[in-house]
Amino acid sequence: MPEQNNQPTLPASQQQRLPLPLIILIAVNIIVVTTVGVFVMVSFQRTRLDDEFYQQCVKLKNEYRVDVEAGNVDIFCTKREWWQLNPKFPSPQIQYRQGVENVDELEKKRAGETKELNDRIVLLTQQIKSLELQNYDPQDIQPLNYYTALTTVDNLESQLKQKQIEKDGFIRNIEKVIATYPNPPAEFVNYLGSYKQKNIQQQNLLFPEITAKWEQAQTTWGKELAANKLSTSVSESNFLSFFSTIKPFTAQEFVELSNKKTGADTNISREDVQLFSSLAANQYVQQFASQQGYQFRAVYTGPLTEIQGERLQSDTANAFLAMQQAANADGISLSLTSGYRLVADQAELFKQRFIQNSTVFGGPFSDEQIATGLADAALAETLKTTSIPGKSKHHSGFTVDIGDGSVNSKIVAFADTKAYEWLAQYNFLNAKRFGFVPSYPAGVAQIGPNPEPWEYVWVGEEAVK
Repeated sequence: MPEQNNQPTLPASQQQRLPLPLIILIAVNIIVVTTVGVFVMVSFQRTRLDDEFYQQCVKLKNEYRVDVEAGNVDIFCTKREWWQLNPKFPSPQIQYRQGVENVDELEKKRAGETKELNDRIVLLTQQIKSLELQNYDPQDIQPLNYYTALTTVDNLESQLKQKQIEKDGFIRNIEKVIATYPNPPAEFVNYLGSYKQKNIQQQNLLFPEITAKWEQAQTTWGKELAANKLSTSVSESNFLSFFSTIKPFTAQEFVELSNKKTGADTNISREDVQLFSSLAANQYVQQFASQQGYQFRAVYTGPLTEIQGERLQSDTANAFLAMQQAANADGISLSLTSGYRLVADQAELFKQRFIQNSTVFGGPFSDEQIATGLADAALAETLKTTSIPGKSKHHSGFTVDIGDGSVNSKIVAFADTKAYEWLAQYNFLNAKRFGFVPSYPAGVAQIGPNPEPWEYVWVGEEAVK
């Protein structure tokens, strides 16, 4: 018979068990391994999401050159840093999704703004090229990114502003020419009126058209004026050149231009010259003259050139001789009646004419009578044609008095002579083409003497172009 195992069987509760410390150790290992695994998975996922978002951020920053600062987006696109700086979301996935949405939204917005800027560049370029009278093809303009387009728009707007100033000056000059010369072409005048009714952008784009129309109208109009010109020795083509290049001036502009003329070796006179014995009489005359518009003038102290018994600065002398020769070719006799005057010479001239006028207005007058206003009528009459010393344009050496050599100046006023008509026709075109402008034209008050059709100041040919 087989041998029986007589050892007693232990109850299940008494069978061999793992020691408790071992169980604890195993449990801890499981937890550690699980934790590490989860950490590795989360870290891997975070790194992947972080890299993806970083690329999105860098793309936006590089292409659009803007700072991305939307909720959970670090403006520097620094890896990992934005996760820690913005822990408002419960998980990296939510953070990533929200970050990408913000970047996409801003990218879409920037794309729209970039298109608007590029469209603006095309329009600005078109206007600038039109104002420069240049052709261009919009397809030649390449689209720019946001930052470059923004800077380009600023630069183009600055250029356009300057071009518009030049355009406005051109239009104002056309209007002045139309207002100055007789019988302007009606068709162009009507076109100019409609042009000015348009908005600025339309005016800019139409600038080549109005420029072409003006050149055509100016040529036709100039030929009509040339047919009636007094400068018969000037060819039609030369007249058209003068007409198109020499600027028209208002009476006030003539005065301002002649007043500004100075040169080397000149100083503005600042001293009141003693005309009478008493200080009170001198002060009264100075104040009286200032109220008439007289002002201190430049006094020339350099070398002078003598022509026809008068002294002038050399450029003025040469210009007068050239103008005199041109007038002779047209059968006009221009004579030089006065040129440079010393301050002392002007003082003697003023006193001489004041004494002459005093006999007509109840004089002679004592210094006391002058100082108390009893000689005002004689003073006013003298100042109509004669400056007090220190305030005459003849001190500059640029100023001439012109007469008509074919008539007796004591009988015929210069304004009624052929010489004046020749100088003054078409806004003093013949005088201007040699650099001379009227010193005291009609139509301006408080400038000193009454209009003096015989006095001209040489300002140079460039100053009138």
